[in-house]
Amino acid sequence: MAVMSCNNLNVLLVSKALIMLHLALGALCQTAQFTVQPRPVAVLEGRAATMDCSISNLNARHVVLWYRGGILLSNGTAIVGHQLNATRYSIMVNTNSGQYNLHIRSVSKSDDHSYLCAVQSISAAGVAVEVLRSRSARLEIYHLPDRKRFPLCEPLTKLNYTEGEFVTILCKSERANPPVTLKWTRNGILISQVEIDDTVTTGYRTLRHRFQADASLNGASFECHASSEADDTYAEHCVLDGLNILYKPRVSLDKINEAVHADEEFVFQCIADANPEPSHYFWKRSPEIPAERVKFSQDKTQMMINPRDIDNGTLITCNVSNAIGSLSSSLLMIVQPVIVETTTPKSNDSTVVTIRPKTSTDIPPYKPDVGSSASETVPLSPEILAIIIGIIGLLILIVLVITLGYLCRCFPVQHKGSYDNSVYGSTFGPNYGPNERPIWDQTSIYFEPKDHLRELNTWQRTHRPVWQRNVSVQVPHVEEEDPPYQEIGQDWDDGTYTMQI
Repeated sequence: MAVMSCNNLNVLLVSKALIMLHLALGALCQTAQFTVQPRPVAVLEGRAATMDCSISNLNARHVVLWYRGGILLSNGTAIVGHQLNATRYSIMVNTNSGQYNLHIRSVSKSDDHSYLCAVQSISAAGVAVEVLRSRSARLEIYHLPDRKRFPLCEPLTKLNYTEGEFVTILCKSERANPPVTLKWTRNGILISQVEIDDTVTTGYRTLRHRFQADASLNGASFECHASSEADDTYAEHCVLDGLNILYKPRVSLDKINEAVHADEEFVFQCIADANPEPSHYFWKRSPEIPAERVKFSQDKTQMMINPRDIDNGTLITCNVSNAIGSLSSSLLMIVQPVIVETTTPKSNDSTVVTIRPKTSTDIPPYKPDVGSSASETVPLSPEILAIIIGIIGLLILIVLVITLGYLCRCFPVQHKGSYDNSVYGSTFGPNYGPNERPIWDQTSIYFEPKDHLRELNTWQRTHRPVWQRNVSVQVPHVEEEDPPYQEIGQDWDDGTYTMQI
């Protein structure tokens, strides 16, 4: 079959007989036109694809052809590509609109080619001449990686990594079309510091993440996620775990109970995070606390101290070690007093007293029996008993003081003195005035004529006589050579000379 363009036909026509044919073909070239030409199409592998082609002004002598990669695929509605699975190809014809679309079912990677449609005119002599050809358009076949094999998380190159070493993790997948998108995540958080090896020739795409081993990453799990623009439903992933990072202990020292006062047990907890596990715990107290007030738990992770006030400000240190190294943690032990301010009534001075507050362990709470009657006696606490006894003792003391005072006024004590009127046998007291205290002997006593007799009261008449004479006297001042005389009134008990008659 000879295929000739309109221009070539004009050159070859040299005879008069062929001039008429040339005029007819020229008219055909001007009338047959494409209304729709093939356009690039991208289809996911396994789905159907359609390449469009529509021509106007077709007649019975016209034949529409499809070419695949430059090779004839169809002639009219017949599929002529014997090397292909002809059952997957078909020509969808609509003579009214001049539509000759190429339809492919279940496309595969082999269908990824360029396609075009053309129009031939068949002469009366059976000569076929191509009168129209479309532009070429690619049918791009999208495909996804093998879901059973990819993505692939490459195993780690070492079983153990020491803190500070660099670790590289790899995620591999078929490159696919369009290229698959790979992402590393850890604990659901996207890792942005990655490198991509994208080699078309190998057909694989590799995502690389390099990081420095840290204690926080020990046992971490990494996930590689694969996605594709070709199919929104495609989402596959692989998991890389078993990362073992060796590091020295991370130590945290805490006080785990609420004790704050002296004589309350302080409990300190030494928490260590290490890989491998801690092999030794060492406790230090600065300044040192006597061993009898310190004890430890069986695993040495706890230290219990019964502190005193002098232990306030002691530095507690816990050191933990393993095969990789050791670290310490310290804190100050604060022993707090309770300050109670009291005021002395007379001096109005403030006195600071340190008292340890009573805790629930000192005095167990009183719990009466549910079945006991309300009339049963509830035992008093020692504090209340002490207050009651103190009040009773104070009352007894007041009564004794009042009684002794009354007796002293009724029976005054007589003081002996020395004077020349000893015939009376009476007592002269040692006090002679408000400013005089010494006891002294006087050779003579001068009596003033201020004296009187009075009858004793009935309760004073213990024996005869029943009359009492009071005489006021004058005595010289012992510190002067020419002593003056001071009058001692009758109301001065110590300066009254009494004679009973």
